[in-house]
Amino acid sequence: MPRLKQAAAALGAAALLSACSPQGVGALDDLTTSTTNDGGLRKPISLNYPLQTRFLSINGQLPVPHIGSSCLASSQRVANSIICFSTTGTTRVLTRSFKYDGGEDGVKAYRASLEDLQLSVAQLIEIEAANNQMENDPDTPRQDLIDSQNAAKALADEVAEKSAELAEKSTDLNIFVFRWTGTRSGNTGGSLGGSFLSGSAAADSTTGGLVIVGGLHVSQLLIGNDFETTIGTQPDAAKVATLTMAADYLLYAADSSLSAALEASLDTDLEALSEKLSPETKVALRAYAAISQAEENQGFFKRPTYTYRDFTTGYQDQDPGQVFYATLTDVETLKKSIK
Repeated sequence: MPRLKQAAAALGAAALLSACSPQGVGALDDLTTSTTNDGGLRKPISLNYPLQTRFLSINGQLPVPHIGSSCLASSQRVANSIICFSTTGTTRVLTRSFKYDGGEDGVKAYRASLEDLQLSVAQLIEIEAANNQMENDPDTPRQDLIDSQNAAKALADEVAEKSAELAEKSTDLNIFVFRWTGTRSGNTGGSLGGSFLSGSAAADSTTGGLVIVGGLHVSQLLIGNDFETTIGTQPDAAKVATLTMAADYLLYAADSSLSAALEASLDTDLEALSEKLSPETKVALRAYAAISQAEENQGFFKRPTYTYRDFTTGYQDQDPGQVFYATLTDVETLKKSIK
């Protein structure tokens, strides 16, 4: 297909998994947490029932150490804003570490698999677009159309198989894939099947990418009775890190919308094309989209190792790995909340 090279060039270094939901997430916890309040203020049924706030974090990142934990929490904020207290009376740091043995090669191989999968998707859409044009051209030899349709079916099966293999690989290696998405700068329309691939026709309309993590460490601050002599000594205007995510191996990249790149390289509208896709291609694109729809994490959270350290003696020690996410809490308002 002559246009395949054009599509590959348009994707370029951005040939990574593209967002599949119309609304992107700007922070790792935006998509993964839901909260509700009940009790206390609900009358008359719950008049004497204590106020409760319930949190659900789909990716397991709920910073509540154990049953009986006392925490500052709000149903108006995501779970990663929860601040809990130490049961020993001493301010401590709890770190949950998720085992990873894949090394540097593991995360690089995972990214290579993503690139290979997306290029296969681009090629599949190119063939489908060509088939659509051939069907509308009365001069197209019948056998040429049949051969091209068979090629699309074979590639669709390959995309579905690659998608399944990639999802299994992340589970086996304990690799986590987080997506970040920035603000769209323009939108001239055009998406492929809505639930399949999203993105406007302007190539610069979506700023986003992936963070591929091997060796995840989640650390949180547990506030003790020694607050005034530890955190309380910080300037009121400062913000102290109360939760961090760090990685032993972190591979990140910005990508552009796959739909935008394809829209620019094809002579057809992707939205119109999506209505004419073969059943096999629709199945393949759903399998591909399922990977990105699970964008809060592609890893399998095996039981982590829990490590506690005293805040006053370990304050100068760096958390394991490279910190790539943090919740910062205002010291002045934290003091007021504790009092």
